[in-house]
Amino acid sequence: MEPLKKHKFAILGDTNVGKTSITTRFVNDKFDDYTTSTIGAAFKSKKLFINKQLLILDIWDTAGQERYRSLAPLYYKNSSAIIIVYDITSIDTFNMAKFWADEVKDQENTVIAFVGNKSDQLSYRKIDFEEARDFANTNNFIYKEVSAKTGDGIQELFNTIGEKLLSLLPISQQPNIFIEKKKYNFWCF
Repeated sequence: MEPLKKHKFAILGDTNVGKTSITTRFVNDKFDDYTTSTIGAAFKSKKLFINKQLLILDIWDTAGQERYRSLAPLYYKNSSAIIIVYDITSIDTFNMAKFWADEVKDQENTVIAFVGNKSDQLSYRKIDFEEARDFANTNNFIYKEVSAKTGDGIQELFNTIGEKLLSLLPISQQPNIFIEKKKYNFWCF
C-alpha cells in the first residue's frame, strides 16, 4: 500500500490540558499520571488507516506556557490538521482554547478540531457540552470530548480528523486510487 504524503498535525492549548497525554495515548496507547510540561514542542509520528487508506501523521505537541506562545505559529502553519485542547474542568483553559481558535481559524486547507479533554472527570465539569459544541460548530470545527486517561474518544478523534482530511484532498492526491487504462482489441472479419 502506497502511503499518502505525511500530514502535519499541531496540538495547541493551555498548559496542563492534556495535549501530551492525548498524543501519547494515541501514538503509544499509554497514559502517565506524572507527565512533565512540554518545553517548546515535542514530536511523534503515527500511521493511521482510514477506509483502507494510509495516512502518516507527524504530530507536533506544543508547549502551553505563555512564554512559548510565540513559537506556536511555527508548528501550526501549513498543518493539515490543528487540534485545540481545553480541560472541561477549567474555564480558563476554555477561554485560552477560544484564543487559539481565533488565531488559527483562517488557516486554509486545514482541518481544525476543538477538543475537551478529561471527560473522565464529568463531576467536576465547568464547561457545558452544548456551549463548547456550539462554539466549535459556529467556527466549522470538529468537536469531541475525550479522556486521555481512559483513552475514551481518542482513536475516534483522530479517525474523524483523518476522514475529514481525506474528503478535502483532490482525487489526484488521494492514496490507492488508480486509473486503469483499458485496451480494446477490435476484430474485423
